[in-house]
Amino acid sequence: MNMEKAYGVIFDLDGVLIDSEGLYYRAYSEALKPYGVAVSREEYEQYWIAQGNGPEYIVEKHNLPISPDELRQLRSPVYLQLLESEVKLMPYVEEALTRLFPHFSLTVATNSNREHLDAVLRRMNIAHFFPMTVARQDYQQAKPQPDAFLTAAAKLGLTPTQYYLDRRLCRARELLLQTDMPITGITLACGFRSIAYFSKAYRAMFGRSPSHYRRDSTRSVSPAAAKS
Repeated sequence: MNMEKAYGVIFDLDGVLIDSEGLYYRAYSEALKPYGVAVSREEYEQYWIAQGNGPEYIVEKHNLPISPDELRQLRSPVYLQLLESEVKLMPYVEEALTRLFPHFSLTVATNSNREHLDAVLRRMNIAHFFPMTVARQDYQQAKPQPDAFLTAAAKLGLTPTQYYLDRRLCRARELLLQTDMPITGITLACGFRSIAYFSKAYRAMFGRSPSHYRRDSTRSVSPAAAKS
């Protein structure tokens, strides 16, 4: 850890730095085609996003002649191709990283493997913000278990208190961008008792208040994109 930077910020990759869930879904759909299996959006949201055991679920449900890890291996090159051609940064990511980098040690902790993580950081030209990263090969249990973030926190020398604050703020950012939940609800859902403290902490990390962040992110979406 850079000793001149007293604090650090741990970013998740998918849904925080990059907009990738649609690419994961397409990659798994392509990998399952030879077996005549289709995954519904509802199944994907429940078993891949919410529970993190999608391959285990789909292999058991359809009695596939491959293991969950073999399905992941089939998905991997398809997903890498999509990453290299279609992946996009989430709104204001580069601006936030530029603002944070002089003052905080930054890292990424992800369920993605090292090849995918490094490819994304290079393609998006943000690798220089992250001298150290944590990929799936670097810890034992995948998310939703906390191993990835605890490993990253230990490497950065973060205290549990600072780590927990960073995680709550990143979760608040996801809710601001992906839901219509009112800011008072997001404040409580992310463990903040005071809207004033939440707003101050959010501004310090992302450069604008929660309400301004949501408003500006909404404006950045064109009418055509909103309909797609």
